[in-house]
Amino acid sequence: MVLFLTARDQNIQIRKFSCQLEKLEVAFEFLSDIVAKGSTLLQAYIVDDGKRTELPLTIFDGESFLTAMQELENEWQALLSEPVPSASTQKTLLIPLIQQRARQFETKIASYQKLISRLEHLLERTRENFSTGPIKSRMISQYESMISRNHVWLIKAQISHQIVLDRLNQLSV
Repeated sequence: MVLFLTARDQNIQIRKFSCQLEKLEVAFEFLSDIVAKGSTLLQAYIVDDGKRTELPLTIFDGESFLTAMQELENEWQALLSEPVPSASTQKTLLIPLIQQRARQFETKIASYQKLISRLEHLLERTRENFSTGPIKSRMISQYESMISRNHVWLIKAQISHQIVLDRLNQLSV
């Protein structure tokens, strides 16, 4: 990785500089040191594997980067060293969620069945009580369409409910 920078020193002279560095943290610390000594960064970028990355100059305020970056690294190391929950722990956490999902589908299925029943009742009342004509035909067609659509949604909910129950059975074994 090569760091390129342009800075204006305390004597208002423009200085251009480049150096090869092994770590990004070192490049950040170097740029921050330049600012701490009174120079102003005008441009800074890194070229690594033929790719140029411009660095935001406002983050270099003269304060050390190494301490903050070391703390971040320590936090990541701690997180990475934590054991992954076992399969049994994952099952224990997952089962109540899947049970809740099953109850949601049961509620949805009951709602579709109730709605279909009401629509079928309205359809029968329309067939029996309305006189023949375009309004009756339109209403019957509308009710039949709504019943058909809700039957499709009911079937989808029943299939999804069965999938959830199958998953719950797999986890309970």
